[in-house]
Amino acid sequence: MLLLDEVAVIGSGNMSRSSAVDLVEAAMITDHSSTVSGVASLIEQLASKSEQLTSSQIANLCRIPVIRKVGRSKAVKRRRTRVSALGERTWLLGVKEMENDPPPVEQREIDLVQKAWKQRTGESDELSWIRWTGNGRFTKNCQEGDQLIRVWRKSGASRPTAVLRATPVLLKSRGKSWTRFYVRPSRGRFAEIPWSRFQQLLRSIGFNKAVGPRVVRILKPDIADALTRKWTSHRL
Repeated sequence: MLLLDEVAVIGSGNMSRSSAVDLVEAAMITDHSSTVSGVASLIEQLASKSEQLTSSQIANLCRIPVIRKVGRSKAVKRRRTRVSALGERTWLLGVKEMENDPPPVEQREIDLVQKAWKQRTGESDELSWIRWTGNGRFTKNCQEGDQLIRVWRKSGASRPTAVLRATPVLLKSRGKSWTRFYVRPSRGRFAEIPWSRFQQLLRSIGFNKAVGPRVVRILKPDIADALTRKWTSHRL
């Protein structure tokens, strides 16, 4: 898998001589938003379970002699890397600004996740996150790989201020009374649009159901795709 901004490449090719010379490999290139979200989350889950090698460790590995054997080699039992089942849904979710800073125990977790994210990716921007209380539909059913369209409002405000473009849920962390969802920052052209413009956008794709500041709704795949395409087009 290869992730290039909003484009994913999924295929059988790998960095080996046989892949480059002898074998016929195939790959899919797509900007389908649900697929891109799943790839982004899977990469993040695998990266969070990995350990970066030091220069001395790499040097030691390079000193190990390579002996090529002919014939079938004995299978080596490997530890299986576990990742969460990937979602493919698009949520329209009402969120609001937090009134208070997170408690110290939660802030420590956030800091560790942000530090690991920046070290792995070299990003200057931090991950966005949502703190959700209770054990309702969103908490139970939203998975890594799902994507969120966030209807955002300021603390104490009754009307949304802006709507943030769909972005993948990379990690899901559960506490005793809360669940935190880490999402990739919304970037690029029209990363966010005014609430009034978003309502116009919904009507333009034929979505006529009421959407309020506290909305929690799964969009049908055809509606989610139409919304993503129209959002990023010059016709917005």
